[in-house]
Amino acid sequence: MNTSIASTKQNQKETLSLLLQQHIELKQLIDALFSKAWNTNSIEPLLEIRSLNSSCISKYNDLITHNEVMIDNKKSSNLTKLADFNSDLNLWEINAKLSKMIPVYQKAVSSIHFNSFVRMLVSINMEKLVLAKDNLLHPVIPVQEAISA
Repeated sequence: MNTSIASTKQNQKETLSLLLQQHIELKQLIDALFSKAWNTNSIEPLLEIRSLNSSCISKYNDLITHNEVMIDNKKSSNLTKLADFNSDLNLWEINAKLSKMIPVYQKAVSSIHFNSFVRMLVSINMEKLVLAKDNLLHPVIPVQEAISA
């Protein structure tokens, strides 16, 4: 029975590590884009996605002890060498990265290795990412702004 518990904990760590790695890659992309977008209209959506992503990274780091799981931060050289910033194309790039993260989240949510608290946390983060992805390119006007328009 102890081996079953150990195996479940290992599978949970692996799944959380995969989610954390996805968020670290998204952070690198956002940081590279953020340095070029400071004077464009894309800064607000980037700030929202960056804040959500940082929150997810923090939560997953809290769930994974640093002594048990080491995550290799592979820096992509193509992310830091953005010569020209095209806000629409770069928002599409973030949207594409978020789209690739959703199947990973769906697999994690259906994992039998998570306890109910971790499953709830992962599903809440998935819901926030889906909403952020949907609003990134097609923002919904808040009710107050729509009424006054």
